[in-house]
Amino acid sequence: RYTDRDCMRVFFRDGFVDRYTGTQLVHPGALRLLSIVLPDEFPFHRNWDTSKTHFAFYELFPTVDHLVPVARGGLDTASNWVTTSMLRNSDGAQENSPVVLIEIPHP
Repeated sequence: RYTDRDCMRVFFRDGFVDRYTGTQLVHPGALRLLSIVLPDEFPFHRNWDTSKTHFAFYELFPTVDHLVPVARGGLDTASNWVTTSMLRNSDGAQENSPVVLIEIPHP
């Protein structure tokens, strides 16, 4: 599994952009801070209970996905990791369809 440091490296490398959709994602700490400051308006459940977590967490919270799944021979290394949203990662759509990555411009 990835460490928090691994995840942050991938998120910063990808500019906090979902590489499958191009959607701008939000730093996890910022989302968690909002849930602490505004617990009723922006709730979060530590086990991601959908009835107790604001939907924006699923849309905007970044996570790491394997571009080529390990089960299909992909490596469990940073070169095979991409940033995506929790929502996109949980739907599994990329596993059964051709993957097209959004290019991230680097200065």
